[in-house]
Order: sequence, then structure tokens, then C-alpha cells
Amino acid sequence: MTDTAVLITGAETGIGRATALRLAQSHGTVGFTWFNDESAARRLEQELQSLGARAFSTYLDLTDPGRVHSALEPLLVRLGPVAVLVNNAATRSSAPFLDYDLAEAERVMRVNFLGHFAVSQVVARGMAQVQKGTIVNISSIQDEHPHPGSSAYDCAKAALTQLSRVMAVELAPLGIRVVTICPGETLTAMLGKEGVEPSAEPRAQIPLGRPAAPSEIAEVVAFVSSPAASYITGARIVCDGGATLAPPCTGESLP
Repeated sequence: MTDTAVLITGAETGIGRATALRLAQSHGTVGFTWFNDESAARRLEQELQSLGARAFSTYLDLTDPGRVHSALEPLLVRLGPVAVLVNNAATRSSAPFLDYDLAEAERVMRVNFLGHFAVSQVVARGMAQVQKGTIVNISSIQDEHPHPGSSAYDCAKAALTQLSRVMAVELAPLGIRVVTICPGETLTAMLGKEGVEPSAEPRAQIPLGRPAAPSEIAEVVAFVSSPAASYITGARIVCDGGATLAPPCTGESLP
């Protein structure tokens, strides 16, 4: 375990929670933000402390990107220099494009894109001072593979993926790497599947036959944010069990 700090947004459940627990194995200080469930945040703090990490959290509402700096500042003071930022917080809603409420579309864009834009600016400025850091943006396979009814969510994730590429180019001279991870279906609270065992959710359309557990995405985060991935920046890493590939071969001969 190194005496360095990580910061994860939206970590009280799902991928964020799994990532916090995983990174606590390699970093001495874990900071995270929460939005919906303060009691879950307090439980996570206790779990992180039981692993030997210093743990701090704060409430953060990404629907108001203009207030991100003031909301994060007290947490950043407690954390000290942040070595790894994981932009994980997300929200989604579903409606046909022709019926999608513009205010709701704006809310989804603020949380899934503009909020992470603001968080990344704040944290990257600190990283630039020490000429070192890694930013991991949790996007989605829907950034390139659209789903009906998810116009705002898909566009926000596409914007986040492109932002990662721009950040990677601009921040590389400052010693900062930026990586995008695009999960497929993952059993989280967002889907009403928190704590469900993947093997209990068979998926014929996914070559590996099941969704992901949050811990499997967290392992990818741990790798790309580690020294072992020191030459990786600007990459879009898909972690979807093969869902975006062509249907698996059935063994039948092709004509």
C-alpha cells in the first residue's frame, strides 16, 4: 500500500463502491463522494478503515457543475495530493427521443458529462502541480452502441469518452494519464440489481453469458491506474463480456 490518495465520485454503491474497496488495497487514503445514500457512505467509510485506509467522503451534487469546486475543496484539503481520480457518478432515465423532456436531458448531461468535466478540472490542477496523476472516466459501451430510449445518457457518455481523449492529449505533458473504461451491463443499483450474483442473470446475447459484477470493473480501474499501465493514456477500454461483438459462432457451417 502506498501513502497516496484516490478520489472516486458516486461511490456509495455499485462500481464506485467496489472501486473504493479495491483501491484501498493499494492506496493509503480513499476519498469519495456520494449523492443518494448517506448511510451507505458511512458504512463504506468504516469498511475502508477496516482495510487500513484513511477514508473521507462528502456529498456532491453534479447537477450543479458550477459548485463542484467549493463542494470538493474541504475534501481535497483532507486528502492531500490526489494520485488517482475515478469519475464514476452517473444517472440515467429512459424515454423515446420525441417525448424526451429537455429539462431531464439537461440533468442527465450535467451529471454524466459536465459534472465530470468540472471535477476533472479541479483535481487535474492539483495533479499538474506535482506533474503526476491518473484520471479514469467510467463511460459506457453506449457511447458507441446506442440504445433506444437512452438518447441523453448515450450522448453524455459519448461526450465523456471524447473528453477523455482531449484531456489525454492536453494533460500528457503535465504527467497526467487519462483512460476511459466502458462497461457493458453491470449489476448495480442503477439497474435495481445491487448485490445480485451475475451467474443468476444469464444473458444469451452476451458471449460470456452474463452481466458483470461491479468488482470486475473495479479490477480494470485498479490496473489502468497502477504503475503497470504507465504507458497507457487516451485509451478506451471495453469491459462488456463481448456484448458489442458479433453474435458468437453457433458451430454451424456458413454458406
